[in-house]
Order: sequence, then structure tokens, then C-alpha cells
Amino acid sequence: MRCGMALAMVSALALVGAVPVAASQNMVEVHWETLQNGAYTDAGDYVSDFSPSLDANGSWELLPDPNGTPVLGYVELKNTASGTIEVHADDLSATEYTRIWNFASHYTPANAADGVMQLFGASNGAPELGFIDLRNTASGTVEVHWETLQNGVYTDAGDYASDFPESLSADGDWELLATTGGTPVLGFIELKNTASGTIEVHGDALNGTEYTRIWNFASHYPLADAGDGVWQLFGASNAAPELGFIDLTNTGSGTVEVHWETMQNGVYADAGDYASGYPESYAPAGTWQLFTPGSDDPPELGFVKDYPPAPVPPTTAPSPPVEPVAQSQPLPVPTPSPASKGGRIRAKFILDWTWNHTRTRLHDVRVTGVPRRGRVQVRCTGRGCPEIAMAAGYRRLHALLHSLDGRVFRAGDVLRITVSAPAKQSERIAVRIRDGGLPRARLV
Repeated sequence: MRCGMALAMVSALALVGAVPVAASQNMVEVHWETLQNGAYTDAGDYVSDFSPSLDANGSWELLPDPNGTPVLGYVELKNTASGTIEVHADDLSATEYTRIWNFASHYTPANAADGVMQLFGASNGAPELGFIDLRNTASGTVEVHWETLQNGVYTDAGDYASDFPESLSADGDWELLATTGGTPVLGFIELKNTASGTIEVHGDALNGTEYTRIWNFASHYPLADAGDGVWQLFGASNAAPELGFIDLTNTGSGTVEVHWETMQNGVYADAGDYASGYPESYAPAGTWQLFTPGSDDPPELGFVKDYPPAPVPPTTAPSPPVEPVAQSQPLPVPTPSPASKGGRIRAKFILDWTWNHTRTRLHDVRVTGVPRRGRVQVRCTGRGCPEIAMAAGYRRLHALLHSLDGRVFRAGDVLRITVSAPAKQSERIAVRIRDGGLPRARLV
């Protein structure tokens, strides 16, 4: 049997806050979170031996490592002891990061001003040092150069022209992606002036003596998102990298958020939308990055903090002391009284189902009334639940709802939907799957 159901949500929900990362004003810190049970939770918080004063002289990167903890890489672009660009790195030793590399390259500080310097892959116990030359190139196109560690110094390993014109250099972000063949792929995330009107992903790979095009794909991210955070290519799926977006401003959750899309049938489609435990106030305090321990893993969210965020003045009297909470657990916050909120969310969900005895299939979900700064979270509890633990802001709500199409549930499962928005009372609904009948929904 097939039937639809509609429900307007009018209720309250307790809020959840994350335990903030402790700040250190003395040394650069390494923090990262791992996706667990539908949310990013704390996985590592360590101090390095780099001074925050180095931030003005170079760039920071987190490099995946087989032992599960990332290496902290630093490309020093100016004021180096050697007079050339240098590569330094820390790795986790017991409870803190300590130095493992200090190498000079043949690139000069003048090269750094013309493009992007980046670490990628590995050779002879150290990453490759890549240089994407974006301006004043000999070929008139964007060029790819890299050096490999040999006998304790970085030496030339590749110098090639691409088919990207220099005129594109300021229209997006450029990356070198490591491959098993040893030569990097040149990736370009086009953030403005795209043919599709959405953010696009393009790529070149080495073909003979030059780089030629292998990818031209559109995403579902609007160009309006381009300035709200960090864009990155990582991992691989269906012969193309994942497209990641670390949302740092104006998020629905009020925390830094992680979103990514995966290549499906020639276009990037939504694959993950999650809140993290980092408050938005941490956004300007360092470098944000996604990295993957394994090619099939969801991305880790890394944060290299090189200075502490400005303290936020309290708006209410200090709370009484509470018992310590483990960093991997949420810290409950009492629900404000209705008088302190700006009104109710009156979202209306329409769900289309078919059922046959104990199996119930969800065919379509539509919603109206979600505020523009609203956020929808969906999860399932029960022994027969499909893997559902996702969240999305208003701009990616359609992709989230579409991903629910065709999901199969069993009698006894409960589909839980929550709608939240700033200055509003959050709303939630519980839909219980029944044996041989229309699922029963109620406000909770």
C-alpha cells in the first residue's frame, strides 16, 4: 500500500553544545575531529614546537599518516635560514608534536609570490614540494612544478605546462593531488564566472610532456557559498576527487560545518553535511583542512591553531561549575524558556510511503516553512534502521531530502527529524514505523 502523510511541527527541543578546545598562546596547536554517530567529535588536541610568529612567513598543512595521526607540515616561504623556501614538519611523539623534518628547496621567495606552494604525496620519507605557477609563466598557461627529497635536500622532479590559461588564476583555488603513478594531478575549484552557475571542479593530468584536461564537473554548491569557507579536493570516488567545503560563517548550527559532494553520474552530488564541535568564533584563529586517513573514509576535520580567538564577552551571569565532560561527548545545555526565543518554527513535512508487512519504504520527502537560516537534522533509531545520520542547512536541504528517497525501514524503527534556526524554538518529530500500516508521526 502507498500513502502520504503531512505534519506541521510545533514543539521545543533541548539544545546541545560542544566542548571547546583549550587555547594555548605559546605554540601552534594541532586539533582534529572525526565523524562519529552523525557529528564531528574530538579526536586529537596537541601542542607543536612551532611558534605562532611563523604564521606570517609561510603556510600550514596537515598530512595523512598511516599511524592515524596527521603530520603537521610547514612550508616556510620567506625569512628562511637558507634563503630558499624550506619544508619543516612535526609528528606526534607521545603527548606533543616534535620536529621530524627541516629541509631546504631550490625554490626562491620570489616563486612563492607567483603561485601556490603545497606539500603532497611522499617520496624518500618526506612529502613532495609542489609549486603551481599562476603568473608570469614562460608558457603563458598555469604550470606545474615539484621537487622531491634527495640526499637531504629538495631537487627538481617535474616542470610542465597545463592547458589552463593564466586568466583563470584568480577565479578559484588550485591544488596538486597525489596519484599512484607518481605525477600529481592539477585540480582547480572554480568559484566564480562558471558556465554552470555553480561551483565547478576541473583537473589536468600529465599526458606526455604536458598537462591536459581530465575533469570538467559541476557541483550543486551555489557561487554564493564561495566566500563562506574553505574549498578543497580530497580522497577519490568514481574516478574523481571528493569536493569538500568547510563552512566557517553564517552556518545553521552556529559551529564550523563540514560538507562534501561525491561524483555520481557525471555530476557532484551531496554526500555529507555535518556540524562540528568548533564554534564559529574559532574560524579566523588558524588553518582549516580536510584530510583522509584512507581513501574510503569520511574526511577528518583538521584545525591548525596559530593564535587563540578573541574571548566572547558573556551576556549572562557565569554558570555554576559543572562536572568535567569527556571531549568526545556533547555537553547538554538547558532549553531556554519560550519567552527568550523569537517564535516557533512552523515547518510542514510531507512524506510519501509504501509498506508491506514489516518493511516500509520512504519514497519522497517535501518540506515547507524552514527558515532561510534554518537547519534540518535526520537520524534513525532502531534495529532495522538504514544508515541515516545527516544534517543540512537551508541551501543544501533539497539534497538532504532527496538522499532519503528509497530508504527502507522495519517495524519498530523511529525516524527522527529536527528543525532548528537562530532565535527560534527548535522543533522535532518522531515517525514510528509500524507493522503493515502507515507510519505514525508525533511531535516530541
